[in-house]
Amino acid sequence: MPYINNIEMQTKVLSRDSFCWVYIVKENKETEEIGYSPSLPRMLAICRGKHLTYYRQFSHPVDGVAHKLYLQNLSAESLMHFVSYYNADGSNLLEEFQFINYHS
Repeated sequence: MPYINNIEMQTKVLSRDSFCWVYIVKENKETEEIGYSPSLPRMLAICRGKHLTYYRQFSHPVDGVAHKLYLQNLSAESLMHFVSYYNADGSNLLEEFQFINYHS
């Protein structure tokens, strides 16, 4: 799974500043935005108030940018299938970060 499932792993991730993030958010049922963020606090600030359907961390920015471009080049149907593979129930993945208190 591309996202982290427990607090211990999230704490380890947060202790390192070398990660970048690729994410997909929905503002409404029709609009999906594929984004790239150089830091977790920035990603969380961007996603606040939106529905985070997918995220993945990368230790090298070039890998993150390449993944974002890959996602952007998928058809709408393929992107929907990709997201549902990693987030089958369509839940808002921001809830996984609820213990983090970032003020941006």
